Amino acid sequence: MSPVPSNVSESQLPQEGEWKAILPNLLTKADFEALSDRLGRVVREEVAQLRADLANMEARMSVAESETRSLRTDLEQTNLAVANQEADTANLTTWIDDLDNRGRRLNLRIRGMREGGPTEHVPDALLHLFTQDHNYHAGQTKVPKDPSNNAAGTGIRARQGASRSTNGLSLGEAGLMSRGPACSREEWTKP
Repeated sequence: MSPVPSNVSESQLPQEGEWKAILPNLLTKADFEALSDRLGRVVREEVAQLRADLANMEARMSVAESETRSLRTDLEQTNLAVANQEADTANLTTWIDDLDNRGRRLNLRIRGMREGGPTEHVPDALLHLFTQDHNYHAGQTKVPKDPSNNAAGTGIRARQGASRSTNGLSLGEAGLMSRGPACSREEWTKP
């Protein structure tokens, strides 16, 4: 028997008859092996479940990474398309401004008539100006070939690049009937 610890007295130890009653309740080698097998089986099942969960998580992560790559590619293409669209918009704006400026180069500027708006009264206003200042009559199709017939004497100011005289041209040929700013009859007759 093993030596008794110093803090335990002989009277506290079980007697031989008590040992016999306790021994059948103690675990045997077979009990330990069964317990070890059961514990090993539970651990193996838990590890297998963790491996399955890990494999499932890896598959989901792979799908997420693939989708992220796809989204990143889509985002780069979208950013490129937006940059191209902005460049196209800037080019179109410049082109429209240039067309607007080119369209105004040969226009006549008439004092008292505002630019833009409806053009239905422009021919009447021009006929009135030519009739009043140059003895031009409504039935005539040509502007008189008088050398003094220039824009300065009629209250008409030619824009940059436009001819100051319409000598010998019809109003349509000179662009007087189809171009220029317009306003209502009341507006162009105001001083």
